[in-house]
Amino acid sequence: MPDAPGTTPRIVVRRSENKILTLVLVFVFLAAPATLSAVWFKYTGRAAPLAITREQQALQGLENGVAIIAIVDLGTSGTRNPQDVRRLLQSGFSRHGEDVVVTFTSSGNAAATVIYRVGSNEFGPLPLGSAGQNIRMAVDAYRMH
Repeated sequence: MPDAPGTTPRIVVRRSENKILTLVLVFVFLAAPATLSAVWFKYTGRAAPLAITREQQALQGLENGVAIIAIVDLGTSGTRNPQDVRRLLQSGFSRHGEDVVVTFTSSGNAAATVIYRVGSNEFGPLPLGSAGQNIRMAVDAYRMH
C-alpha cells in the first residue's frame, strides 16, 4: 500500500532509465569539457582558457611596458636560422629565470646584431656572437625596473 501512513515512498529506477542516466553522466564528465574547450578555441584562438604560460606572462609584461625584448638583426649574410637564434636566446634567459620576447628586423647591415630593450632602456647593438655574455645585463636591468 503506497498510500499507507508511515511508509516512505521509494524511487525505483528501471534498467532502461539506468542506461540513459549512465549516458548522461558520461557526456557530462567526458564529452562536455572537451566540447567546451573546442568552442572556447573556436572563438578565442587560445587552446586553454585558464592556463597562463611563461610566454603569455612575457607578452603581458610587453603590454605593461616592462619586458625583455631582444631585437635581432641577422645581417645580410643570412647564415643563421632565426628559429635557432630565438631558441638560444630564450634558453639563455630561462637560465636566469626570466623570459624574453625575440623579434627580428632587417637593417641591411652586414653584421648580425642584437639589441636588448627593457622598458625604456636599450642595450646595443651588440654582436650576435656575444649576445649570451650580455644576457645578465638585460636581466639585471629588468629586475631593477
